[in-house]
Amino acid sequence: MRLIGLAVVLALNLFTAPLNAEAQRPGTAARVGLFHVGLDHDPPGLAPLRESLKRLGYEEGKNIHLDYRNQANEEAARNTARASATERVDLIVAFEDQAVRAAQTATSAIRWSSPT
Repeated sequence: MRLIGLAVVLALNLFTAPLNAEAQRPGTAARVGLFHVGLDHDPPGLAPLRESLKRLGYEEGKNIHLDYRNQANEEAARNTARASATERVDLIVAFEDQAVRAAQTATSAIRWSSPT
């Protein structure tokens, strides 16, 4: 489970580095859409992701907005992924296989990175 958290953090670093390098409008927070399938639990990588973001200087509600959603099934995850793509979030983080598949089918405009 720690490897999943590490992979998420590494992927986030790869994708957020350009956000820091490019000029952002003052007061604009990076927007991240996060979701997974499973109403009974949060994914194990969520807490390490939030902790790593804090260590990197990101503060929820200040310079980053995390829109996290638990979904009942893969179809609901697909709808969330489509909405995230339509809203043009800066990054989509999909936890677990069903959410990843949903995100992959929702858009082809996202660069995908896999830890394996």
